[in-house]
Amino acid sequence: MSVRLHPINPGEIQLRVMDPRPPRGGPAKLPRTLLRSLFRRAGWYPVPIFLVEHPSEGPFLIDVGYHPSIESVLLRLRDRYALICGDAAMSLLELREPVIDGIVIDQDSYVRSGEEMREFMRAHPDTLAIPSHDADLWSRLEPSYE
Repeated sequence: MSVRLHPINPGEIQLRVMDPRPPRGGPAKLPRTLLRSLFRRAGWYPVPIFLVEHPSEGPFLIDVGYHPSIESVLLRLRDRYALICGDAAMSLLELREPVIDGIVIDQDSYVRSGEEMREFMRAHPDTLAIPSHDADLWSRLEPSYE
């Protein structure tokens, strides 16, 4: 049974996020540049919710993100899947390669969740993947998906 998905961005939050690139000069320079290299400049990030219309259960909201749990939601659309990544992947970059592009509380769960999402997407390449906090992606999303 398929659902209709409506991604909604009711607002944004300004945060500093970790820089996934190693500091210049390698590990020897790490102590002096740790604070400067750990965080990029502050940016604005979506605080999304998703309206899901289920044919027999009716409409419901999924409120994801900015929570220490590493959760994602998989939905069945008419002819493909929709993967709402929540905080399990902050950006499309994290779905392509195993990098940490944000502040992570439970790194082991975060890495394992990322591997599972990448494995699923390899098996289902037409999956609509929505990292909840990727501002560039949110500007390109359609109002609804079936």
